[in-house]
Amino acid sequence: MIKQLTVFLFAVIIAHGSNAQDKSQAKINTGQVEHYLITDGRYKIYYTGAMSKGKPEGKGKAYDINENLVFEGDFVNGNYSKGVAYRNGKLWREGSYSPDGYFTGYGKVYDENGRVFLEGNFAKGEFQGAGKKYYPNGDTYEGEFREGIPNGQGSYYNATTKSKSVGWFYHIFRSGQIYLNDGSRYAGDLKTLLESTDTGNMGNYYFANGDTYKGEFRNRQMNGQGTYTWKNGAKHFGIFHANQSQEASPYPLQIPFRSDN
Repeated sequence: MIKQLTVFLFAVIIAHGSNAQDKSQAKINTGQVEHYLITDGRYKIYYTGAMSKGKPEGKGKAYDINENLVFEGDFVNGNYSKGVAYRNGKLWREGSYSPDGYFTGYGKVYDENGRVFLEGNFAKGEFQGAGKKYYPNGDTYEGEFREGIPNGQGSYYNATTKSKSVGWFYHIFRSGQIYLNDGSRYAGDLKTLLESTDTGNMGNYYFANGDTYKGEFRNRQMNGQGTYTWKNGAKHFGIFHANQSQEASPYPLQIPFRSDN
């Protein structure tokens, strides 16, 4: 995800003979400058804005050699401080930088289409702590992150199925509750839900009509040992396979996750 990103630590270059043809001809300590060369390293960066003690200080803008805006906002001691960064001429990041050049604190990262991709807390350039991630398909995750990965308590909204998973995440949903669009709900572990047959691990499914199922699942189907309870209180304990009981049941069985299929 978001790795440590190099930012330019701006140091004013005193003009020498080799720089005589640059737009900046002499060192400026204080005042306003326009298109002033502030680094002639691998990437030439030009600056327009306020200067103090020979370095960008206050409001300003930084441009690359092709006149593309790369940063606009506040500068402190020659470095980015708070503002908006651009990459390849497109909006990229919005937020604050630490004195050593890391994107830090609350901020936003934009995708190539100018839409917010990440929003939340950054530490040393990594997405850490509380935040939101917006996926291209419309899904969203809101919760805890570690090194840019969902890790901890959070909630995931599936834009296609209109379902919401709330609980503990590590990359993906691991345990908690899944709320379905039809009003039904699953409570348990993802592993139990997907592959618990013959393990004795139990999950709970609460149907929208008031029925419940507590038992084993496989591929989100009632599969293995379980107890089905109808809303009238009647219970049926037995072995299930592909949402069907292996023994005759007194009433019809509801199908879990029907609204997601």
